[in-house]
Amino acid sequence: MRMRELVLYGSIVGLALGCAPKVKNPSTPTPEEEVEVLYGTASLEVVNESIFDVRVFVIRAGQFTRLGMVTSMTTGVFELGPFIIDREIRLYAEPVGSTARQRTDAVYVRPGQQVRFGLEKRMRSHSLAVY
Repeated sequence: MRMRELVLYGSIVGLALGCAPKVKNPSTPTPEEEVEVLYGTASLEVVNESIFDVRVFVIRAGQFTRLGMVTSMTTGVFELGPFIIDREIRLYAEPVGSTARQRTDAVYVRPGQQVRFGLEKRMRSHSLAVY
């Protein structure tokens, strides 16, 4: 009788340990984190003071990469990953419901930098700061 209890108890403990979620060692980075550590990232702050919601894109080598949307009169923050930065890029804002668009001149963003892209009320002009 005692042997059966031990076998049953061992089976239950083994099953519980096998079904438990695997805890990742916090010192072991994921492949995505390794890329960010090797190449770094930058951040983009889009200050949308326009009356339109805007879709924000990065143009690199003629290819448009959508970052996301920033609603009217708000600020959106986006991370520029290692495959976007350390190259010449342009920022492009396309409002919803209007034909007005804003495209920046080419800028070179390095890892660790912050970019501020400001849009005016009727999308007639913009401001750009890299620091």
